[in-house]
Amino acid sequence: MKQHPNQPQHRQRAIASITTMLLASTVLITMIFMGLALIFEYSSIAQNPPTRTPTADNNTAGPAPTHRINSEGIPAGTPIAIVSSINPTGQYSLCTTGFTITDKKGGKWAITAGHCGKLGDHVYIFNGADNPLPPTPIGQITVTGVGDTSTEHNPSSDWSAIKLNDTTQPEGIMGLSSDIPTMISYASHSQPGTQVCKWGITTGKTCGNIEQNNVLVRAEGDNGMAFYTRTTEAAMCSEKGDSGAPVYTSSLIIGILSSTTTPQGQKCGPNSKTEYTPTSTIIRSLNNATGLFTTEQTQTS
Repeated sequence: MKQHPNQPQHRQRAIASITTMLLASTVLITMIFMGLALIFEYSSIAQNPPTRTPTADNNTAGPAPTHRINSEGIPAGTPIAIVSSINPTGQYSLCTTGFTITDKKGGKWAITAGHCGKLGDHVYIFNGADNPLPPTPIGQITVTGVGDTSTEHNPSSDWSAIKLNDTTQPEGIMGLSSDIPTMISYASHSQPGTQVCKWGITTGKTCGNIEQNNVLVRAEGDNGMAFYTRTTEAAMCSEKGDSGAPVYTSSLIIGILSSTTTPQGQKCGPNSKTEYTPTSTIIRSLNNATGLFTTEQTQTS
């Protein structure tokens, strides 16, 4: 049988046409599957959002609340003498006030270290060893964070609250620093490396960096008190009489001085450490004891 000269050309065209159709079908099927895959993926994402590891610390999600201290009470850094209510022999413990705050009823409270005195002790302004104590106390230690059963496993908190008399005025007070802030912080801890200062009646203003939080120490007072307490430690100088002093940053009082590594009767050295009780611990504990304070952000005059 003789082959038609055009038949090969027809077959080539037919094969090319079939190939084109197969390619088109393959592309179409691929697009359909891709579309279905996208629909499935969208549906899966909508129902099960991808998990992300959070980068923000929930404990530091916002600024810590602050509280303005009262300017009409006893200023931060005031020298005070605490006389025992049980055995008032004329002897006294010499300490420093950390700050004064006002309760919900308008009462004023000065805060100092807990080891400075005991419940019921009378507190006087101290105007120098050459001057007698004033005839009238400024108030009494009414609440304290120092417990009778303090142990390593159940530590106390080294602070006391002095309920000020209604007639107490800050007149005639010596030795105060003008750069002590007028706000206190409710932050539980401050970052190690932060520079802080303190103003105490013995060594005045000294500064250093925070080294560690939540340090367990054994505190001892002149009145025979000895107890365990948890504090924050900073590399700065303090000595006897500075107890209760305000510890502060450039804008906030963050604690009151509790103890020092400086041996009693000696002067501070270059490696001296100071421990302080955070203000957040004080305000929270004081409110738990009295119900008269707020632990939320507050502005008062």
